[in-house]
Amino acid sequence: MDFWDLGQWGSTIIIAIALVRTIRRNGKDQKARDTTIAKDTADREAVTQERLRVLAEVIKSPHFGLAALKEDIGHIKTNCADVTSGFTERLKTLEKTEKS
Repeated sequence: MDFWDLGQWGSTIIIAIALVRTIRRNGKDQKARDTTIAKDTADREAVTQERLRVLAEVIKSPHFGLAALKEDIGHIKTNCADVTSGFTERLKTLEKTEKS
């Protein structure tokens, strides 16, 4: 083995050590990124679930939700029925007075 062979082996070993260190460092960095991404995703999901819970409570609320809307529609239907029946009665009385 001459000097050049030793140099080639030495440089190969140095490069191999550098590659192993780079691979390990990249793995640690990727693990840290994955942990951060998982935490951010869990935080976003928690916020979304909280928003959905609040929205469901508002929808079920008797003062603001669908129950209140149903009650308002019931009042509108009753009012329309009263107005319509009032007009029907008025028309009937008008027809009776015209025929007389």
